[in-house]
Amino acid sequence: MRVLLVHDDKVGDPIADVLMKFPIKEVESVALSDFLKRCGVEMSTTDCTATVGDLDGIYDRVIDRVVEVSPRTLEAFGGKGAGLQRGQVLAIYEQLLARTDPPDMGRQYSTLGKLLPLPTQWYLVNKSFPALRTPEFRYAYGPEIIDGQDMSSPIFKSPFDLYTWKPNERPDKQAWDDFIVSRPSGIPVLSYKLNDEVIIESLQPVSTLIPHTSLLRSATVEILQLFSARVGEILWYVTESDVTFAAFSHFLAGAAMSTEFSAQARVYLDSFLSEPIAQEVELA
Repeated sequence: MRVLLVHDDKVGDPIADVLMKFPIKEVESVALSDFLKRCGVEMSTTDCTATVGDLDGIYDRVIDRVVEVSPRTLEAFGGKGAGLQRGQVLAIYEQLLARTDPPDMGRQYSTLGKLLPLPTQWYLVNKSFPALRTPEFRYAYGPEIIDGQDMSSPIFKSPFDLYTWKPNERPDKQAWDDFIVSRPSGIPVLSYKLNDEVIIESLQPVSTLIPHTSLLRSATVEILQLFSARVGEILWYVTESDVTFAAFSHFLAGAAMSTEFSAQARVYLDSFLSEPIAQEVELA
């Protein structure tokens, strides 16, 4: 069995970090650019076509941990100034994944599921789970400046900034598309799922049990399905009376700080050695 855990050249992956600490003989961690080279991929920047070499003996399974394709991956694979586009690389990578894993039509901007900005996340969660709250926010297109003085605990961030939740001040540099979020009240709580179990941990010391754990567990499973994700993490803000969904992430940066993450990641990695291999899909 030849299993490759593939991650972006720049972003890396917390599960790959666990694999480095606790090696598994049959599982190897590789950067996306190296994976494409091993598969004999050659890409044309003129007509957006790609060819693939003989894949026999390269891998039996892929553990996909490429959250997004970074410019570093494009440069490492195609060379500086090659002019490769992210969509080109993502398309051929999806074809290689399809060799052992049936394509998931729910994917959007990422092979791991729906990679969406915060306002879109909140819209989908509001629509599907009316019982959950989402943060107050204001968004302005282009150079317009938003007045957020009346907002509680304002956070100046970008729509794709999933991990900044401390109140701050407007950056000195003018940001295109002003985006201000009101930090929700309550205890910050993280839930994540790699295997069958949903792990829930407070991100700050608490003297009592975390409220609404049953709701957090069931909502975590359903929200992962909403974002077409097999694994992922969610930041919540929890009070005695309310649960606020803050952000969903494929990356697992918060989960990596969990006391149970290493054990969960090792079970997740081992599962790829026992899962049946899907029927191979012929590459165009």
